[in-house]
This record gives sequence, C-alpha cells and structure tokens, in this order.
Amino acid sequence: MARPRKPTAVLELSGAFEHDPQRKRADPEPAGPVGEPPRWLSPIAAQCWREMVADAPARVLTSADRPVLAVAARIYAKVQQDEPTPVQELTLLLRCLAELGATPASRSKVTQRPEEKSTASPWDRLAAMPQPGASQAPAN
Repeated sequence: MARPRKPTAVLELSGAFEHDPQRKRADPEPAGPVGEPPRWLSPIAAQCWREMVADAPARVLTSADRPVLAVAARIYAKVQQDEPTPVQELTLLLRCLAELGATPASRSKVTQRPEEKSTASPWDRLAAMPQPGASQAPAN
C-alpha cells in the first residue's frame, strides 16, 4: 500500500523544500464553506449532516467535502434509525469519517485553513469609532 501524501504545509515545516525547492507544490484552495445539506437528503440524514459539520474541527470542511459528507450522513442516518446496515456500509462510513478528519487517528493529521484576515488595519477601525462629543451640537 502506498504511503499517504503529506500536505505541503507539513513538508514546509519539516524543511523538506530546503534541500529540494523544486518539490514545492501549491495545494488547491477550496471553493468555499461546506454549507447546508443537499435538498435530496432525507430529514434525518440532513440532521446527521448538520451534526457532523458541528462536530468537525473548525475551518476544516469545505465545499469539496460535500459528496463524502453526504454519503457519511446517509449511512449514519441508517445507523441511528437501527436499520440493518451491511458491514460494507459501516466500513464505508468509517472511511468517510476518516477522510473528513472525524476519527481520533485522522484528526491528528488534519490541517486547518487559515482564518480569513481582515484587510483593515487597527488604525482604520479606530478611525471608524465614534468620537466623544462629535455628535453633540455646540452649546450656546
């Protein structure tokens, strides 16, 4: 079995590009947030979707994770309803959860997207604050 690929951020922190700078690659940026569950999910599966999104580490799930999350939500809904679930589906559920960083072992390998930084400087925020006495009319 092939070794899993390390994220670029991990390779950069370990100094892998100092020796071979041509190995550096750009990881693709996700299109956006994971969003709401698809309309075609059953109400119980949609609730499972929301539960898994709420339990996920912050800034990890993106719009690119929607198909895997939908499969996991459907199987998880079957499990919650005590429906007979074949071993293959349970195995697929565990694999989906691992891909989403939702198992203890996979959570240690998850890299979070950086927080979106505001382009405004602290001075801009200070300038936008109301000035004391500025809104009052001069006393005569």
